[in-house]
Amino acid sequence: MKKGMIKATGPFERVVHWCVALSCLFLCITGMGMMYHSLNVVGTLVGGMENLKILHNYGGILFGVSLLLTIGMWWREKSSSFAAPSPISKTCSTPSAPCC
Repeated sequence: MKKGMIKATGPFERVVHWCVALSCLFLCITGMGMMYHSLNVVGTLVGGMENLKILHNYGGILFGVSLLLTIGMWWREKSSSFAAPSPISKTCSTPSAPCC
């Protein structure tokens, strides 16, 4: 990482993010191939509609698991931010006074 750059996410978060993104695209492509027979090219690439359905189901499992991991990471991050207040937050003594 370059000097002066801030690390925003860890490697696990990046992997989970790309699993969600790529499995979502995969599910869109395979779902369109099953729904619209004019897009049967997708089915012929994998050896038929039965194989396409099997791959679609496994893609759904990957998407669901990675989505649950994403929600868990968000939840953990939000719950840890409630534990300790931010040191830069300020409170106003009167409602009309501007807070800086």
